[in-house]
Amino acid sequence: MKSLSAYFHETNKLYEFRIKMAHVEPKGEVLEKIKNALNAFQVESVSHAKRLPITEHWEFANEGACECYVIDVSVRYPTIPGQLRQLIGERAGINPNWVSVKTMTEALNDDLSFSQSDENEARKQPLLGDDSLDSPSGQEQVGTPRLTSLFKELSANTRKFEIQGTDNEYASGKTTNEIPQNTTSTISGKKGQQ
Repeated sequence: MKSLSAYFHETNKLYEFRIKMAHVEPKGEVLEKIKNALNAFQVESVSHAKRLPITEHWEFANEGACECYVIDVSVRYPTIPGQLRQLIGERAGINPNWVSVKTMTEALNDDLSFSQSDENEARKQPLLGDDSLDSPSGQEQVGTPRLTSLFKELSANTRKFEIQGTDNEYASGKTTNEIPQNTTSTISGKKGQQ
């Protein structure tokens, strides 16, 4: 059984979501429609809309480069992002394809992963001006001299297989049907008919 403090904590817990919308500016009447739609989950707070740069957003891949807005919402009643998206589409009259709802932690993790990938891209430099290549043209690394040394490396590291038996039996032109077989039964040990 839960303690009183656990029940108290659950009743005062806020569920935070980040809503991203394309083509729709959540101001005035549109924002009021969104708040009224989310009142089904007891809206605690709604942040001011933040406008994002016009670019291709991966949440709205079919829309191309579009204008997007982000609002942060916290509600008291537990729900999932899919329910909020559907509710905004139905009650606020906004196309559900233009709405992306994520939990706050999911949205922050996405932002963090995209910022880290951007940093990794910035660290990459072209190899054309790299001083680690021994010659200015770099032909020793990729040209014909490299091919010969590569073949030597590969031939030195290949495995040598030994094949048991000889091809003498089959070189005479005999087929496998003409080679004598062991006709002793494995179960009874008796020799069968010849």
